[in-house]
Amino acid sequence: MKIVCIFASGLFAMQYKGSSLNELARLIALWNDPKYIEQWLWVNQNDFASSDLDEIASRLIEDALTMEEMVLEALDIGLDTVFRPLHNLKSAQLFISKEKLRRNYFRLYAIRIDENCYVITGGAIKAPMVLKMQERDFLQHELDKLDKVHDFLKNHQIIDKESFYEMLEE
Repeated sequence: MKIVCIFASGLFAMQYKGSSLNELARLIALWNDPKYIEQWLWVNQNDFASSDLDEIASRLIEDALTMEEMVLEALDIGLDTVFRPLHNLKSAQLFISKEKLRRNYFRLYAIRIDENCYVITGGAIKAPMVLKMQERDFLQHELDKLDKVHDFLKNHQIIDKESFYEMLEE
């Protein structure tokens, strides 16, 4: 696993062993694949209140197109304006914290290193009928990746941008 720079202005992403893409690039490619969206929707159709899968698929495909735009816009206005604490009832911490960027059903999961500095660890499509990440194996997997990267950063005594950039230079 390695951390790769996406944008020098403070956005990074994990690139896990065995993958040729960092997590942001992998997810954007996956979410912009209509076949993947349709397959995912078919498997998870019971997690939606509506049974109109065509309508949901159209909305997912439309939202997927805007995820990359959201990230790019966030770089201009500040990443802190779009990332929120992972758990809705918690407020952001100053020390490395678990965060999410959300667009309807899509989630990008990240670790907030410092002000406007994030490492994307993964992402998922989270249907409205799923309240907790632990309810679905694929969401639990994303939570596990968040925990693993969080622990990695803590073990390397990352507490802010300065210590993070020092670690990257090593």
